[in-house]
Amino acid sequence: MGTFLCSAAVAALVLQAPAPPADAVRAALWARIAADSTDGQAWLEVGRAYVQVVGGYHAHRAPADTVWARAALDTAEQAFARAARWSRGTRAADSAQVFRVYAWGQKALLAWETGGPDAATTAWHALPEGLRLPPVLEELGENLLRACPRQ
Repeated sequence: MGTFLCSAAVAALVLQAPAPPADAVRAALWARIAADSTDGQAWLEVGRAYVQVVGGYHAHRAPADTVWARAALDTAEQAFARAARWSRGTRAADSAQVFRVYAWGQKALLAWETGGPDAATTAWHALPEGLRLPPVLEELGENLLRACPRQ
């Protein structure tokens, strides 16, 4: 009974403890990659960590630093590319490809916030050819969007 109560008390303390700072999480992931640079899952987690940090940028809670946000998105995109390369044929590779497209979407959103719709279009058209949908699916998507009522 005493062991159970002690375990319950420790579990309660752990659940109430503050989450580690994002910098500590990223540092731990970079240490994991330093130990094994072919760890696709670690690269995927690094990319996700950077995408989450940039998500806070779009909330505009702090002064805007577009250079930092762009660098974080570039780091995330490169991490996803490495995750896809080192995890071929796995769910991590598939997730990495999806997150790469998401990172490009975030780059386009950042371009839109700083330069308007034309800048967003230019950023989106820079998407690497390997990440694009086949032309048939792109056309299907355009047709579906055109068929939707306005507003």
